[in-house]
Amino acid sequence: MSHMTGRRDPMRRPAAGFSLLEAVAALAIVGMALVVAAHTMSAYAVTIQRSEVRQRLLWAAENAVESVRGGEIPLATGRVELDRDLGPPDSSGVYLFLEVRQCDQPGLFNVEVRAWTRLPARREEVELSTMVWRP
Repeated sequence: MSHMTGRRDPMRRPAAGFSLLEAVAALAIVGMALVVAAHTMSAYAVTIQRSEVRQRLLWAAENAVESVRGGEIPLATGRVELDRDLGPPDSSGVYLFLEVRQCDQPGLFNVEVRAWTRLPARREEVELSTMVWRP
């Protein structure tokens, strides 16, 4: 019988597969990647929702400005009530306030429209400012 120190038996195959430490490290890396991906998707969904809400608010504010120009809404400071024609398709929870100030030029008014809504975590608001001529 020969005694071999420090040398491998040429007939013996190396162990196949991963060690427990390698498997745990791989699972940890995959887990962290999944957490980052889930956070990114959640942030993306919030951004899309905020964009849609701002679009509805802008639509309502623009319609209010055009309604003031067309004479459908009185040229006076105050809250504007949304109806089927003025509000966006889903106008529940959307509020409008109109502020009118006369300019130095007779018949010219500075009109500011503020549209807002409350989301679960915050208030979203859009402001438009324009000038309206009423001879």
